[in-house]
This record gives sequence, structure tokens and C-alpha cells, in this order.
Amino acid sequence: MTHPRSPRWILLWACLLASLYLPTLATPFDFNDDGNLVYPAASMPAGRHLRQYWDSVIGEYHNLGLFRLVLLAHWEIEANLLGPSAFRWRLTRLLWAALAAAAMLTLMLELRIRPAAAVIATAIAMWAPEQSEVWIALTLSEGVAMPYALIGLICAVRAARSARPLRWDLAGAACVLAALGCKNTFAAIVPAQILLRVAPEGRHLRQAWRRHGRHACLLALTLAVPAVHFALYETGWHPGQYATGAPSPNQFIAMLRGMGKEAAFLILPIALSVGALLVRGRAMLEESRPQERSNLVAALAEGLGPLWREYRGPCLAGLLLLIAGIRIYLPVRLHNPGGRYSIPAAWGGDLWVAALLSTTLDAPVTIWRRAVDAAIALGIAGLAVVNLAQQDRFAARARCLWRTLNVVQHEAAPNACIGWLYGPNLARGEGIHFAWHSRACCGPLRMVLLDAGSGQDDAEDRAQRDLGGGICHHPSLLVSGDRSIPPGHHLTLMHAIEVPYWLGTRRYDCYLWRADASAETTMPNPGK
Repeated sequence: MTHPRSPRWILLWACLLASLYLPTLATPFDFNDDGNLVYPAASMPAGRHLRQYWDSVIGEYHNLGLFRLVLLAHWEIEANLLGPSAFRWRLTRLLWAALAAAAMLTLMLELRIRPAAAVIATAIAMWAPEQSEVWIALTLSEGVAMPYALIGLICAVRAARSARPLRWDLAGAACVLAALGCKNTFAAIVPAQILLRVAPEGRHLRQAWRRHGRHACLLALTLAVPAVHFALYETGWHPGQYATGAPSPNQFIAMLRGMGKEAAFLILPIALSVGALLVRGRAMLEESRPQERSNLVAALAEGLGPLWREYRGPCLAGLLLLIAGIRIYLPVRLHNPGGRYSIPAAWGGDLWVAALLSTTLDAPVTIWRRAVDAAIALGIAGLAVVNLAQQDRFAARARCLWRTLNVVQHEAAPNACIGWLYGPNLARGEGIHFAWHSRACCGPLRMVLLDAGSGQDDAEDRAQRDLGGGICHHPSLLVSGDRSIPPGHHLTLMHAIEVPYWLGTRRYDCYLWRADASAETTMPNPGK
């Protein structure tokens, strides 16, 4: 029988947890990020590939202010090795997700979390609705950085317990630098890394600091990279880059909201876990002091005592991840930040849940324990169902836009001008990737982006000037996300593309319209 802490056991569970994303293997490229990332460069010598890669690094820094050497290297290598095959890209992403799950499991076990609790907490981390988009999509930086960041934390624990810690320190620093090369905000893991390097059990902090503090401080040198980048970013900021400002309560609430959806599936297991520990604590008090009547507070403290005594290290590391993971985003002005922005703060919550479940599983089997087990099973099943529903919705969106692209390529005359009416049901960015996908796999399109509300085009926008086949101002075909057309357009519906999802209860629609002969006189001129 495989030991629950052996590499084979970890690999088996990591593959099982990642297998929830097997349906993504049938999903085509999306129209959010894939249009300009998944296609290989033209055949050229290695030196030119390196030059092109460096130009993309510098170009992104000037345009967005980001400096992501490792992430861009991942994109370049995958594009040139995997080619324009969505299956190969998604299989690689699935294997990377399994690596991330294995790293999370290993970290939990290194922190003395019970194997069953480690599996449950890793399932939460990998399947949570708000964070699952990093595995459903192909190119998001958080998914690329996750194994590097988690292995950096594992190396810190190993270094603290090793007679020869230097190799672990160097490996941990290298992994953190790799994570920072994907996204600077992974600097939030460094405080937890230092704690785990000093005292992974969370005990005798003063003595541990005197013994390991000097080596731990060397790990903080990795923070020089994001610090220098932030200084350059602030001094050279220009419109188009991400804006920064003073932290605000609204941003703090938004970050908490990004972590919160999976909490709905955990309320019942956590409440029952606390109840089980309360019953255990009261029994322990009555056994040790039968002449005294235990009160609720004393019983809860007695029941939760093992949580702090046995799992102080993961509790403290989780607190640092939570605080630093939220704090690092507060100066960044993000409009409705997604759940992926709460990584690695969400890992702090995962460590707390793992510690609480470990403490509960250490308790004797009672009716409360059975209730906890049943609630955990229901909660994890609910997470899996919601995750699969998100995958289905994501795939339906991609299929709808690909079918629309095929119809446009079939119906459009040579050198025709295509209008993209973006609004509530059709994103502006999807139009840009629509043109990029067309240019890479079907042939360039002449496109104009039109606001579905006003009918005005975006001829002055930077992205508008690189849609593949050149700018046009009088489209003969228009793509929209609903049947309502801005006033002043004389259009005839040609095709309605409908893709159902969620067992046919919902669907995505795209509509292709042909402009009447008088359309050129009614379309708005650029700049008006």
C-alpha cells in the first residue's frame, strides 16, 4: 500500500484533482487572450527568436508597465512547440495544473497537515469558482506562476529542517524569482517564505530567529526585483498602463469578494467542525474537572487548543499569506478584480481550513464527526459541480465565436469590411482577438470596432490600428451579440449563431448582418 506521504501518493492525488479539468481538452482557443499568444512565429534562427522574445518583453513593459520575462518565455516556447493546436495547449495546461496540485499537497504535508485534510484543502484551492479560471483559460499568469511559488514555500520548509540548507535556499529563491517573473504581485509569498524558513512549526520564534534569521533575510533579497520595477513604473507611468493610488476600502472589499464564492461551500463544514471540537472540548473538561461545570468559552478553547498547538505553523503562514496577498493589491486600481487576483491570499484561507480539518479529524468518531464528513463531501461535490458548469459556459462562448468566425469567412467577399458591434453581450476585446484568430488561421480581415450603443468607431485606439487586414470605415457585414442595432444602420439579418450550455438552459448568441446598399451613407465617420 502506498504511504500517504510518498511521491507516488502525492502524484496520484494531484492527477485525480487536476482531472476535473479533463473537459477543457475539447475546448477550442478562446477570444480573451489566445488570439495573439497561441500561434507560432515564422521559422527563423534561434538568435532571431531570442530577439523577438526580448522585443516582446520590452514592448509589454512600455505599453502596460509589466515586466514578465518568465511568463513571456512560457508563451513563446509553448507557441513554437505546441503550434496552433488547442488540444496540445490544453493538455499541457492540464499537466501544469497537476504539478500545481502536487506542489500544494506537498506543502500541506510538509506542514504536518493530515493527508485527508491536505487533499480536501488542495481540492478547494484547485476547484474554487473564483480561482478556477486560471486553469480553464490557457495563458493566465497566476496559473503559470503557481507551481513556482508553491515550490518556493516548500524549499523554505525543507531548508529549515536540513543540515545543509544552502541548496534549498538557492532553489527557493530561484522559484520565487520565477514566480515574480510571471507576476510581481507574487512578492506576497515572501513573508510566509521567511516565516517557514525560520520556524515551519511556528514555535520558539525568538530562538529560531536568532538561529536562522540571517539566512531568512537573504531570501528577502528577491523583493528587490518588484521594488525596482515599481519605482521605475511609478516614475515612467503613462496612460494605458495600470494605474496606482492610495489604498481604499472599496478595493479591500473587492479583494475579499474575490475570495468569497467558495466560502459558501465551506460554511457548513467549518461550522460543524467547530461544533465537533466544542463537544470534544466539553468532554475533555468534564473528564479532567468533573466537579466543575464547563462553560461554552472554556469548552471551545479546550477543543480548539490542538489547532494552535499542533498546527501553529500553517496558521501563521496562512495569516501572512492572507494579509500580504490582499495588501499588495490595495494600491492598484482594478475595476471589479476577478478571483485570480486573490491568489495567493486565498492560499492563506486554504491553510486555515486544512489546519481546522486536521484538528477535527484527530477527534474521536462521533455523530458530530460523521456530520462533518458528510458536510465536507457535499461541499466538495458542490465545488466540483460549479467548476464543471464554469467550464461548460467558457467552452460554449469559445465555440460560439469560432462558429461566427467560420460564417464570416464564408460569407465575406474578398477585401470586405467587417464591423464588430461591441456592447453588453459582445466584448470589445473579443473583436480584437476575432481578427487575430482570423489572421492566423483563416486569412486577414478588415475590421472596425463599433460601440453598439452609439455606433461610433474606435479609429484612434492603438489596438484598432492592428486588426489584421487594415482599417475600414464602411462595413458591409456586421457582427453583434443581440438583435438590437444602433439607430442609423440599415441591416438585414443573415445568420443567427446559437450555442446552448448548462444542458440547454442557457445559450450564447451571435448575429451576422449585411448592410444595405445605402449603409455607406449612414455609417459614422471616424472621429465624429
